Amino acid sequence: MTERTASGRAQGALKAIGMDEPPVSVLEREDALFILTPKTLVYQDGGGTRRVTLRDLTRIHSDEQGVLRVETPAGTALTATLLGFDVAQVQAFFVQVRDTTARAKEQPVSPLPTAGGQKTFGTAPAVPAPETPGTAKIPPAVTPPADGPAPARPPAPPVASVPATPTPAARAESAAPPPRPAVRPEAVATPAPVSTPLTERGGQDVVPPERLRSTPTPTPAPAADGRATLPGVSRPSSEAPSVRPVVISSSAFTPSTARTPTMITEPARGPERAPAQVEPPVAAPVPVAPSAVSPTPPRSALDTLVRQAAVVEGLTGRLRFLGGVLFVAALGLAAVQYTSGARLDGLWTLLSGGVGTIALLALADMARLLALSAHAQRQPASTDDDT
Repeated sequence: MTERTASGRAQGALKAIGMDEPPVSVLEREDALFILTPKTLVYQDGGGTRRVTLRDLTRIHSDEQGVLRVETPAGTALTATLLGFDVAQVQAFFVQVRDTTARAKEQPVSPLPTAGGQKTFGTAPAVPAPETPGTAKIPPAVTPPADGPAPARPPAPPVASVPATPTPAARAESAAPPPRPAVRPEAVATPAPVSTPLTERGGQDVVPPERLRSTPTPTPAPAADGRATLPGVSRPSSEAPSVRPVVISSSAFTPSTARTPTMITEPARGPERAPAQVEPPVAAPVPVAPSAVSPTPPRSALDTLVRQAAVVEGLTGRLRFLGGVLFVAALGLAAVQYTSGARLDGLWTLLSGGVGTIALLALADMARLLALSAHAQRQPASTDDDT
C-alpha cells in the first residue's frame, strides 16, 4: 500500500536515523519506503536506510525493468526497484521530488510534463502550444485529380487579417521545429468545410478554398504532442498508446555547489536477541611426561644382585650383635683396669670399645640400605615381565 501523506512509519524511520526534518511526501509499500523532506531523499528497505541530499542530485531515471537510479556528481548514490508501487503515486511523488529539489537549489520550479512528452525532473523543454491564428493567406486553388470534371466552386471571400501575439512557446517552436512525418497528398481526403483558418506546425497557414464557406465547423483540436490533426488522416499505428512499465527520466540538475553527497547506510533493525552465553574454553589435557626410569640391568645381573642383597641383609643382624658384644666387653675391661689402678688404660679401653660399637652399628645400617635398594630394582623388572 502506498500513500503520499506523512505516516507514522515515515516519522519513525526519520527518528531512527536522527533526522528532525518534517516529511513532505511519502511513497511506501510493505517492504520499502521513500521519504521526501525539504532537504533530503530517504529510502529504506530490507537492506538498510540510505539518504541523499537534494542539493547534490544531478539526475533521477529508471529503466524498462523498473530500476530507479539517483545520480550525483560522485556517481550513483541510490539504486532501488519501483516494482510493487502504484504507477500514479510514483509519478506524483517524483514530481514533488523535482519541485522540492528545485526549491532546495534555489531554482524556479519547471512546469509539469505534458502527456506524451518526456518525463523530466529538471528544467523541462518548452512544450509546443497551438499558435493563435494570424494573417491567413489564401494559396492558389488545388488542382483536383483528372478522374472527373472538377465541380464548380464559389469564389473565395477575402479573409480578414487578425493580428496575433505569438507566445514564448510558439516562438521557440517556430525557431527550431522538430521533424515530423510527411503526409502524402493522395492520402488526404476532401476536408469538411470550415470558416476558420487552419494553422499547422511551423508557423505556416494553409487554408484550402473549399473550407471557406459560410457553414462554420469546429476547428480540429491539436493532438497531445502539439501537432494539428488533419481530417481524414489516420494516425500512424506506431503512435498508438501501449502499456509500458513506469519509466522515469530526468534532465541534468545543475547543483549550485558540487559537493560529495552524504550517504548513511544503516542495517535494518531486527528483533533483539538475548546475548549468547559464551562457554569458557576447555583446556586440552596436558600429556604427562613419563618419569625418568633408570635403565633396567640385564636379567643375569638382577639375579646376582638379589642373591647378594639376601646375603648382606643377613649380615645386618650379626653386625648389630657384634657391636653390642664389643661395647659390653670394653666396658667390663675398663672397669677392671680402673679398679686395679690403671685408670688411663681403663679410659682408653672404654673409648675404643665405644667407637668400635658405633662403627659396627653404622655398617649394619649401610648393609640394610643396600639390600633395600636391590629389592627396589628387582620390583620394576618383575612388573615388566608380567605385562
